[in-house]
Amino acid sequence: MMDGRQMTTDNSVGGNFKNYGHSENTTAMRPISMGAWLILGLSTLATFIGFITLDPDPSLLLSACAAVNVAIMLWAMYRLYQWDLLLSPMMIIFVGPAMITYYSWGNLGARIAGEARFAVNYRTLEYYPFVALLSTLGLLLYCLTVFGVFRKSFRRIAIKYQDLYWRPQQIIVVISLGLAILLYLSIKYSFISGYFTGAESNFDRWLIASLNGFVFLVIIVSVSVLARAVDYPSRLIASSGVLLAIVLALGLRSRTFMVMALILIALCWLTLKPEQARLSFFLKLGLVGVVVFVLGSAIKSLQDETTSIFDNLYAVSSLESSQILGRTINNIEIDRQYRVGGFEYPAAILRCFDNGAVPAYGKGLMGAAIQGLPGFLRPAGIFNERSDIMLHFLRYCFFYGDSMAIPLVSGLGDWGMPGLLIYIFFGVFSLLLWRVAQGSPRLFMAYLLVPYFPDNLFWEGVFTYVKVMAFLWLILWILGPLLMPRWQPSIATPNSTEHSNTTN
Repeated sequence: MMDGRQMTTDNSVGGNFKNYGHSENTTAMRPISMGAWLILGLSTLATFIGFITLDPDPSLLLSACAAVNVAIMLWAMYRLYQWDLLLSPMMIIFVGPAMITYYSWGNLGARIAGEARFAVNYRTLEYYPFVALLSTLGLLLYCLTVFGVFRKSFRRIAIKYQDLYWRPQQIIVVISLGLAILLYLSIKYSFISGYFTGAESNFDRWLIASLNGFVFLVIIVSVSVLARAVDYPSRLIASSGVLLAIVLALGLRSRTFMVMALILIALCWLTLKPEQARLSFFLKLGLVGVVVFVLGSAIKSLQDETTSIFDNLYAVSSLESSQILGRTINNIEIDRQYRVGGFEYPAAILRCFDNGAVPAYGKGLMGAAIQGLPGFLRPAGIFNERSDIMLHFLRYCFFYGDSMAIPLVSGLGDWGMPGLLIYIFFGVFSLLLWRVAQGSPRLFMAYLLVPYFPDNLFWEGVFTYVKVMAFLWLILWILGPLLMPRWQPSIATPNSTEHSNTTN
């Protein structure tokens, strides 16, 4: 679908091995095939037609904005592919494949289901068109910030996934580490509804919070080895690592995380094999995704019957195919009404404004900041951005605060309409996070290992990212000789005395 041939790059690189962040290495510009642009056009048109024809109360504004959102996000993904930034914060957090349904056709199911849908705040559907407009304006602001104002800064890359080399034996090490952590937590705590419950020590809480990151570690190491494998044993070990990561994602019961794991596999693979970004690759990935989704739906439906990750995997293996299919269909019905659209939460806030509410004026930000503090500094009580915003608007007929959301909620909830400008903060945060990740191979790996869930609110996501990334960096620092790759920059820096280094 996309042509993987690289054009000329700017070979001027500043700094040395101890100072990655000052590199002036500008990424290549890959051409995009006509087929890819055709897919963008057809996807945009199909989204518009789908909303106009299937929505019981069709809105030209909602249909147009949902279609434009698809076009903007596909264009952004194409641009990130061109710039060799598939593993950047933009693709992983804000405009990548994990977010596209939240901004577009994922909201159609709620419109079709109407006021009787699952997890509803009354009369929010009438606000969806305006939310769609705000989301489109926000995405345009974000793209202007990333691809316009800070374009040159994003394209200066010192640490690249392509320049990190692991040995096949390290796959066994990371698998052993992940399984050891799962075994340790499983022995001490019950795994109920996707969470280890009853953790007492701060260390165990940190392990639980970053557990998904160890699955990601297996993925980034295994995919790297698999893409470069030249012998059968290496391919076998690497393939086993990728398969095990998918199985562990299934056992952890979160279908969102399963999708995130598949997306990370795809992004890592295409970063190393950009010439394979073709329609056949995405069709194969989609087939795997369907299988994972079906199995994940069956596991999710068993949440009241299991108390461990092993129970999840064993229980689904004991189901007949008809049972798996029936449970999947039941979950899909809820998903289309509730889980795949991001307009419900901001629509509920807009309705509260019409009922006389005023913005929270920083309560959401404060809740996220307190939640991000280490346990010994955090005051007693429950603090997080989502619940603090909900509590502020509760008396204005805001009854359900667990709705899916897009990060626009962080701006609307705290500041009202001017909160749309928070999309500029999205862009600035993307740049800051990317510059930190470019500080060293260890920081780059710690950044890649943080699982960012697409329905996170902005400030909640920022503080979670910082906290979990710091913990994972510490793990990589302690276990560096076992986990870290050999760093071999593809373009030598002028001040560097050696072209290959082992990052310990």
